[in-house]
Amino acid sequence: MRKTFKRLDLFVGLVLALGHIWFYYYDISHYSEGGWGGFLTFVIDLPLSILLIKLIGVLSLSSPIILLVGGTLWWFCLGTLISMLIRRFSRLIRHLSGPITRLADWLVKVIEGDERGA
Repeated sequence: MRKTFKRLDLFVGLVLALGHIWFYYYDISHYSEGGWGGFLTFVIDLPLSILLIKLIGVLSLSSPIILLVGGTLWWFCLGTLISMLIRRFSRLIRHLSGPITRLADWLVKVIEGDERGA
């Protein structure tokens, strides 16, 4: 069975990636001398931002571009993964709802005094 991404998974990833781009430019554009410009972007991209800073130091790359691209890809992947997990767990919960409901009914009968639970 081949696993494929659903459109909703990709949409959630895309929304988070676009949100990251917007937040990055907002954070950088409100930078002032001696301010914390870019720090919030660094924080929301943890733990990937630590790896990107190391990569920037080793390869002598332009840090704003690498942080923007790396963080955007990070949030796209996180959004897609979160959407896939929610879809998978909701399917599992729907599958288990029948047995759980029967177990709850049985426990109510036992608590109410019917010793056999039948």
